[in-house]
Parts: sequence; structure tokens; C-alpha cells
Amino acid sequence: MTGEAAAHVGAEFQVEVDTLGNIISDSSDGNDDDARVKDIDLVEPRHSIKDLPPELLVQIFSQLEVNQVLQLRTVCKQWNGAIMNRECWEMIFAKKFGTRNGNGYPLVSNSGTYAIEYFKRVETMKKWRNSNLKNASYTIDISSSGRTPMATSDTKFADQVLADFVDNKYLVLMNGVLNKCRLSDGRHLYTLKYGDYYQIFCLTWRYFVFTSDNQLVYVRDLKLGLRNPVHVIKHGQLELLISCIAVNEDIISSKKPWVIVVGTDNGSLSFWTLEGIKSHQYFVSGCKIRKLASTKNSQYIYIVTNISVCVYDVLNHSIVSEVDIDIDFGTTPTMTLLNEEGSCTGFDIDWDGRNVVLWEDGYIRVVDFLDFSHPRIRLRDIKRARKILLGKLQAHVPKGRMYDKTRLGGDGLFYANVLDDLTVVLWNVRDSKHTHIEWQCEIKPSPKMWNLQHSTSSRLIFGLDLNSLVVVLGMGDGNTLVYSALSGRYLSQSTLTPSKRSYERIPDVFPDIKLNPVQTEAEGIVMFRGHVERFTYELSKRQSGRPKKSTNNINNNNYYKNPLNVKSELKEFKQYQTERSLDSERIHEFNGDFLDGENEISLALAIKESTEDHEMELALKESLKEQSELELALKESMGAGKENEQVDEELWRVLQLSLTDQ
Repeated sequence: MTGEAAAHVGAEFQVEVDTLGNIISDSSDGNDDDARVKDIDLVEPRHSIKDLPPELLVQIFSQLEVNQVLQLRTVCKQWNGAIMNRECWEMIFAKKFGTRNGNGYPLVSNSGTYAIEYFKRVETMKKWRNSNLKNASYTIDISSSGRTPMATSDTKFADQVLADFVDNKYLVLMNGVLNKCRLSDGRHLYTLKYGDYYQIFCLTWRYFVFTSDNQLVYVRDLKLGLRNPVHVIKHGQLELLISCIAVNEDIISSKKPWVIVVGTDNGSLSFWTLEGIKSHQYFVSGCKIRKLASTKNSQYIYIVTNISVCVYDVLNHSIVSEVDIDIDFGTTPTMTLLNEEGSCTGFDIDWDGRNVVLWEDGYIRVVDFLDFSHPRIRLRDIKRARKILLGKLQAHVPKGRMYDKTRLGGDGLFYANVLDDLTVVLWNVRDSKHTHIEWQCEIKPSPKMWNLQHSTSSRLIFGLDLNSLVVVLGMGDGNTLVYSALSGRYLSQSTLTPSKRSYERIPDVFPDIKLNPVQTEAEGIVMFRGHVERFTYELSKRQSGRPKKSTNNINNNNYYKNPLNVKSELKEFKQYQTERSLDSERIHEFNGDFLDGENEISLALAIKESTEDHEMELALKESLKEQSELELALKESMGAGKENEQVDEELWRVLQLSLTDQ
């Protein structure tokens, strides 16, 4: 076909195409069908959304709501494949949140679907970044005895702080005083003063175990508060210097007699009951025990010695795994953030993943005991910084399950370290792909964030906590800075403003931060100079998608009301379904001709006729009952008459006829 002919045909026969590329045929002119079909190749086909690659589809779907995305899975096989495409979602996660391929990251939703995890992250990040901040402040007494905590040498940090957001309780051990109060409002529960008694201690919600002279171990059951006396355990000879103490609370429910385990410098492990009775003893030969760790629902105790890390099985009384380390952990004097003599040390346990985290000076070691027969060591030597000052394991809810690397993000768990050049580094404890610890991100607070009008220590980072989404830093001036845990981007800031009296009374007490372990909750608690502040980030009504309040001028009381609870709506729906099923059964029982429930007229007729039939049946039953009673009365009267006189046969026939007429 020549160009002129093609132009002539194209001008004469215009082919119409819809938005999906389908040809619209004109049925009015059937003679031109052949010509239209011949010139189909002259029309350039149009592409639809079904022709988009999975990468673009996932980007489009990420702008919708999670329920809408899950409904789109049923549209076609291609969309379902795009929504479940792991590689596409990983690209979206890296672009949106800053994840790194291979490093892994912890979950927020604990779900197995990328779409749900994505939207949970977006919703929670909005709380931390663009939301309303609500504070609840109160003051606790932390200067009763004026002692210096042994755990932090000459700086007045809190020795230990416990926060439970579910049970609403807050426990602070500092300056020889143990304070317990309500987390929400600071309502005082009790205060226990110990002065200079404790040198080595272990504090849980249930027990406070401590020693002062390496000979006597004191135990107090905190569940009973002030009513419970202190139990004293006589440990032994003078040469058995106590180096660490651990408590296993759940061991009582497993019918084991011991509760407390004590480690010494000569490698001895002693297991004691609350009554001071030694249950059994074990020796780690040739070692000095530095650290112990035990927890609920675990039959293992993790032991750190001067040359190795061990796992002790408390049920079989044996060491099930051991690995040597290349650093002598905990031998140098303790360093503080304000004093560069000695070194800081850190020791944390990832119970679900069976990882032991050790850091000292510029060394970080992670021992992986996931396979007791083949433990692995991952390490990182920090050369550009002199020392590590702080370390913190991610706040997370204990899952009670083993680590599963096949889950989204590799089921990661974050750890953060503060270096002496004021850089914060984050890394994944459960990174099983590398033998060398890889940084997820580095955070360097800007000097503009520091308030320099107080002491010189205001430039330092004294508080630290993190979860799957954010890292919260506590500065020496009372500022708390919030950063993204994946990308290191700055998100928000809040400031604690204690009274001037607090600055004069307690000049060197620095922040302690606790975040809610529930990853979707944007809240935490900060203690600074005895001033405690609970902060909560909440979405505004416009951001959360709630409708505005009613502005009806006729009735000013028509305010916005929250929708009904889902449980109540389900209950009403089930009740409605039950009533409908009873009606249908009744119709089917009394009248099988009207079974069309969609037709309201037939349904009404069926109910009416079934009711009339039911009334007729009741009337027949009543008449039969009256007839039987009348016959019984006649028989009784006739029986009595036969004994006295002869009954008239003619009267008897009349009565029989009357009964027959009825």
C-alpha cells in the first residue's frame, strides 16, 4: 500500500480506541469492517496500568491504605505478584527508610507481609516527626544519702532504672536509695535507703540482691515492699571475692530450689536459695568470672570470664558451649564520661538470638551462640575514635521465640554506641551474613542543638535508648534529640526544664532514657536531675484521618462521637443473623410455599399464613381437649348413676347426638 493510499484509507476509516487500547467497532456500517481490520496496524496501541512493571506498581500501591493494598491482591495475578514481590518492596524500603541490603533491620509490625510492615512504619514515623507532644512531669528524691554510685565511679548517674509501661511502674536505684513510683504521675509507692551498703548488686522487679563486704549477700523481695525483711546469705571465706551476682526469678516455678547465683574471682559459681542454703556449686577452671546474666524462662546462664564466654545449663549443671575471646574484659579501672582515666565496659544479652555483646575501649565483640556446637564471633575495632563511652541494646518486647533470619529484614535487633567524638553508631546484633560488624548509620548531633549556658558537660551525650525506628539521645543540658534509626536523619526535639533548685542541689546528674518496648508506640520517659518527664507523641486529628467536630447551629451538643467498637458491631450483626435464621426456620416449618426471603410481600404473606395456621391448630387442640374433658365427666356421672338407678336410654342417645354435632 502506497503512502497516498494509506493516507486516503486512514482519512476515510478512522479507528476508535478506548483508554485500554481496545478497538471500538461501529455496528451501523457493516460494509467497512474489512477495511477497518486491514488498517488496524496503522493505530499505535495504548498502554494500561496492567502493562506497568512491578517496581512502578509497588510505588503506586505504597501511596494507598493497607486495607486497599490487600484488596488489590484479588484483582489479578500480576498485581498479587507485585504486592508479594520481595525485591520490589526492598527497593521501596531502601528509598523510603534507608535500609541497607544485607545488613538487616528489626520489625515494627512483627508481620510477614511487606505491605503491612511498610504502612506501620510510615504511621509510627509520623508520630515521631509531625505530631503533638504531650508531657507528664513529676519529681523524685534522688539525693537522700549523697553517696556516689559504685557502678559509675565519680559521676552521679543512676545505678539502674527500670520502667514498665504496661504495669505503669518506675523503679530507680541511685545514691543508696531505691525509689518506686507510678510511671504515669509519679505517685510514690515506697522508698528504701541502703546508704553505702551495696558495692555489687542485681536489681529486678522482684528482687534486689547486693553485697557490701564480699562476705554477706543481702536479698530483699520487692514484691512485699517495706514489710519484707532483708535475708542475709553468708557466702564463705575471705579469699572468695564476689565479682558478680545474677537472679533467676522463674526458677521457682520450674521447681528448682535456687534463686541467686554468685560468681567469684576464682571461677566459682554458687547457687543459693532465699533462705541462705547453698543448692550446688560449679567451678570454671582457670578463669576469673567478670559478668553473669540470667533471665526468666531460660535455662541458660551466660558467663563472661577474663579469657572466654560460656553458656551454663542450669538443669544439667554443665557448660554447653564456650568460645575464647581476644580481650581481657573488665581489667582496667572504670572510666566515666567526665573522666578519661580507665575505660568503659558494656555487657548485653540478646536472649532470643543467643548473642552476647561485649565492648570496651575501642573493641566490640559479638558472640553468636545460636548453634552451641559452632559459636561464631563478629568484631569491630574502632580506630578513628579513642574509646566507646556508652552502649545500649534496642528496647523490644520479649517475643519468647528463637531468632528467625527468614523473616522480613532478617529479624534484626539494633545496638547503639556513643563514641568519645560524640558520634553515635548503630549496627545489627543479628547480622549473620558478615564476620565484621557493619554500621547501619552514623549520627553526629549538630552544635546548634546544644545549650551552652549551663555546665561544660552540656555538650556530652549522657542518655541513650532506641527501638526499631528511632534513636533518642539525652544531652547534658536536658535536651532529648530524636533521630531515625535506619537513616540517621534528625526528626524532632524536646527539652526538660528542671527548676533552678535542682541545678543547685544536684549539679551532676545526667539523663536516663527509657522507651516503650512496643514498637508502634511513640513514647518514653526521661529522668534529669530528679525531674522525670514522660513524653508521648500522638498524631493530630487531621493527620490521623478523623472527621472534624460537628458545627450544627441548631444543637450545639452534636459533637463528634467515636465510632462503635468493632466487637459491639459484630455482636449486633450476629444477633441480627440469628433472628433472621429463626424467622426463616419458622416460615419453612409452617409454610413451605413462601421461601423467597428477598421478596418482602411473599415474606409477609408467609408469616401471616403461618400465623393463621398456627392459630387454627391451637383452636383445634383446645376443642379436642374440651371434648375429652366432657366425655370423661359423662363417664364419671354415668358410672355413679348405674350404681343407684337405671339410666334412661333415650337421654343417653340425646347426649351422644349432641357430642357428634360438636
